[in-house]
Amino acid sequence: MENMSSTIQGIYCDLHNDFFAAIENIKEYIEKKGDRKDIQYKLQQLESEMELSCSWWKEPKPCPPADDMLNSYFLPKLRRLWDDYLLLEMMTANNNYLLSLRNKVRASGRDWSWGEIRKCLESFVSNIAVLQLQNDNEAIQQRLEVIYEEQKKYRHQMFIYVLTELRLSDGDIPELEELLLTPTIDNIDQRMIISALTINGLMVFDPLKLRLLVNVYRKSDDIPVRQYALVGWALTLPRPPYYADDSLVQMIKDLVDNDATVREELAQLQIQLAYSLSADKDSRKFQETIMPDIMKASNMRFTDKGVEMQDDDPMDDILGRRTTEKKMEEVESRMRSYMDKRSQGMDLFFQGFKHMKRYPFFSDISNWLVPFYYEHPDIAHAMRQMGGNGMLNLMLDAPMCDNDKYSFVFAFLSIMNKMPQEIIEQLQQTAPPENAYRDWMSDPAILRRNYLQSLYRFFQLFPYSESFVSPFCDTEEVEMPYLDPPSWLIVANKTLMETRFDNNIIDLLKYFLRKKDFGAVQFILDEYNDCDDSFDLCYVRTLFYADSLPEYEDEFLHNIEYCLKVKPDSITLRKLYAKWLYSCEKFQEAKTLFGKLMEEKDGNRNYMFSYALCCQKLGDYDEAKKVLFRLAYEHPDDREVGILLASTLFLDGKTEDAFKRVDKLSADDLDEKVKKELTVVRSLSLLALNRREEAAKCYASSIEISDESAHFHTPLYKKVNYDIQRNLKEYRHRLKELGLDGKPLDIFTHEVYKLVKARG
Repeated sequence: MENMSSTIQGIYCDLHNDFFAAIENIKEYIEKKGDRKDIQYKLQQLESEMELSCSWWKEPKPCPPADDMLNSYFLPKLRRLWDDYLLLEMMTANNNYLLSLRNKVRASGRDWSWGEIRKCLESFVSNIAVLQLQNDNEAIQQRLEVIYEEQKKYRHQMFIYVLTELRLSDGDIPELEELLLTPTIDNIDQRMIISALTINGLMVFDPLKLRLLVNVYRKSDDIPVRQYALVGWALTLPRPPYYADDSLVQMIKDLVDNDATVREELAQLQIQLAYSLSADKDSRKFQETIMPDIMKASNMRFTDKGVEMQDDDPMDDILGRRTTEKKMEEVESRMRSYMDKRSQGMDLFFQGFKHMKRYPFFSDISNWLVPFYYEHPDIAHAMRQMGGNGMLNLMLDAPMCDNDKYSFVFAFLSIMNKMPQEIIEQLQQTAPPENAYRDWMSDPAILRRNYLQSLYRFFQLFPYSESFVSPFCDTEEVEMPYLDPPSWLIVANKTLMETRFDNNIIDLLKYFLRKKDFGAVQFILDEYNDCDDSFDLCYVRTLFYADSLPEYEDEFLHNIEYCLKVKPDSITLRKLYAKWLYSCEKFQEAKTLFGKLMEEKDGNRNYMFSYALCCQKLGDYDEAKKVLFRLAYEHPDDREVGILLASTLFLDGKTEDAFKRVDKLSADDLDEKVKKELTVVRSLSLLALNRREEAAKCYASSIEISDESAHFHTPLYKKVNYDIQRNLKEYRHRLKELGLDGKPLDIFTHEVYKLVKARG
């Protein structure tokens, strides 16, 4: 596969400017594949045409007119031929799913010219308009249902036709552009066409499709259509070795340079795309952490009788603890944080809806991306079964993505069939506030976010998703290396370089750093490595390289030195430098820097803590204790300070004092790293006090085991031994002083292993 992909990449490189090399490589590639005789025939025709038209084609140095004809006529023709072949080849993958759809639609006997498509779509709108002007009676309603049913079938076939269409011709563009811009066509149909063009363009780049989507974005007055087009052209920008003519590149650059709104929407889109990639993780975290916390904080619990409220602890009022209020405030704060992130693009409901895509509705590929509308025959049928439900209408007016709205209707219907009649009647009578959530329908950011979430569900959950090239994946997950950088990382696309969009780069880099998406940062920095050094860019590089040890030590030093030269008094930069020195185990230099920061910011907990940590690493226990005793006095509830003080006391030979300190500390709500350190210090203190059984139990409780390692002696023992050796590394010299190194430590390891094994 790797050799095949490199061949494809080489062909695209030749197609830039070497007709003869390209056609020979294409012929060789097709012969090796042993298929598509029609393409081989077309290649022969193209060669014959060249021989007849250009008697000079074999000359080693053709004259300028020959070059002009070669580049303006034969190369574009060969490019189209190759792109069509490659797209058809991709359609035959995964059990010929796409090819079968393509053949079925084209065998239907319909006229699929753009003019005829427009005529059919306009006819649907006009028929609906005429009927709606008449009195609402049963006959008219029945006729409307028939029209919507027919349109659903036509829309499905049209979507497949556009999805499986090969490269557009120059003559297609004016007609298709008018079709997507005219107000006489339902924007649902226009958005379906844009979705199909986008998915198609992700498989094989088509400069004409890209030009079309850019023009629709520029010219459309319809907000949903415009946002769909933005997503489409941003995701299908050319990536090496794909080519785009200079006029197309310049057209995009002019658009970005001359319109601040475009730059703002591109920056927002980039963040929304990044959130889309983490939908699975974000929604799982929301379900597993936030929702249980809400239940706890609200004193709700699930019983056989349903959801019940628990009474507050009366001691809270007596003691003035305000425990319930505090918990609710914390949960509310976290919820606000999540809602803010959701407004930026975070997908909180993917986990909740991912298992609701098995309804027959989703067997049709077009239904995955059709915008939600109540008149959809499947939805109208479900609503009739539910007798018109006010609660359902309220939920459907909320800004969840269209794909999930369809899932919600069918899930709600299945639940209703099991509800008592009195509850059903109560839900049906629920009247949603007028225009409760309607503002979102004209909000470009929300429309864009919801569309991206529907796209993500299609590429992740559609049964034949492997037939497509998903934009929501890292490069290594895609078998075609010429899609590097990944489609979703639009900021790293060369087409947008040297535009005023550069002004957004720093903010986006900082966002990816906060998100710890170092791969995205690396892609972007690689594209902008030739830019003139500025403080902002050097600062971002410094932040990135600080977390990329040890391979980027030189790069970090170069950038931090530049930044400190510009801002020598910057607390932020000096703190970053000190932390980096500590990470590199340059403890003396780190101690010096943290010491200066501590003097400047007297009483700063973080600088004092870091300084004491450096002292401990250097064996200066007296200095470390002096600082830590002060911290423990000023911050009596700070468990990290307590753990560091206890470990310092242990290393300094004050075993009993260390245990007294550490024994009082709770491990609740500590992150895993700090919790592990607490366990280590407590276990070692117990071991030094000859309470070996307690020490082993304490340490064993901190080791997590997998199902497979619990049943095999050697892997589990290796895991336990590795864990102990790694975490006790810093304390070996102290253990040696206590006579606990060597054989005693081996015995301790074996005891821990037995306890872990028994637990498993």
